[in-house]
Amino acid sequence: MNFQNATVGSIDFSPHACCKEITLILNESDLHSAMTHQFERFWSVYYTDRAASLKKVTLSLRPAWSEADGPVFDGINRFLAFFQDRVAAATTKPLAVYIDAETETAGNCRKILLDAPYLVLNTTSPSQHKAAARPAILAGLTY
Repeated sequence: MNFQNATVGSIDFSPHACCKEITLILNESDLHSAMTHQFERFWSVYYTDRAASLKKVTLSLRPAWSEADGPVFDGINRFLAFFQDRVAAATTKPLAVYIDAETETAGNCRKILLDAPYLVLNTTSPSQHKAAARPAILAGLTY
């Protein structure tokens, strides 16, 4: 999957009411600073039955880069844990969540982490039980 031309949104971004399918990039810095009510609103708008017009949601989560520690996934892990704990059982709408192959821009440059985006969640995959996100796996990604 290539996210080069996908929209970089924020946790507060809402799609047009008649949108059937959306691909959205969320940056670690936005997710890291997001409050619980913003996560609730995001999932309500994009994934629950309230979002009836959306038939397919694809998210690319773009980690930050720390010169001292490498890739940073703190906000991404919170975002995925929130989904798993509070949202996953709400509906069976198709959802795919990837970790982007690149980090968000810092100091006018990006680091390349992976050869291709890494699929961490796919609600239509038979290998995953009812949208079981795996946030802990992100700690093991290396550059």
